[in-house]
Amino acid sequence: SVRGGDTRRGDPVQQKKFLIVDDNRQICDVVADMLSPTGAQIVTAFNGTDALSVLEKGPLDLAIVDLLFGGPVSSEFVVHLARLKNCPVITMSGTLASDRRGRDLATPHLAKPFRADELVSLVEKTLNQRGHPAVLL
Repeated sequence: SVRGGDTRRGDPVQQKKFLIVDDNRQICDVVADMLSPTGAQIVTAFNGTDALSVLEKGPLDLAIVDLLFGGPVSSEFVVHLARLKNCPVITMSGTLASDRRGRDLATPHLAKPFRADELVSLVEKTLNQRGHPAVLL
């Protein structure tokens, strides 16, 4: 028997592809685990440069971007490029200082630590709004 199911039966279901960007590999792993019930393919990047190369490679269904990471490419630039590529973005951060920046970017935002159900529900909400410009007043 085939484990994990056969997606070739009936209508092929397009697997979603999510990017997680955080310089803490443990957080990337935890977020990826939290997203496993969605069945999405998870790609991780540990800095902005890696995130840009993933964004350049092809379409993504969602990017989850930490607001504070080191390196020459800022989180704001990663968010901007994702938007240019029509990829919805959720930002996350662990410090109060970056919460304001998260709101300034006008993206759905999670403050660490967050629970798996909070993340999955925000992911579903964000994906459901795809195609509708997110306007936060």
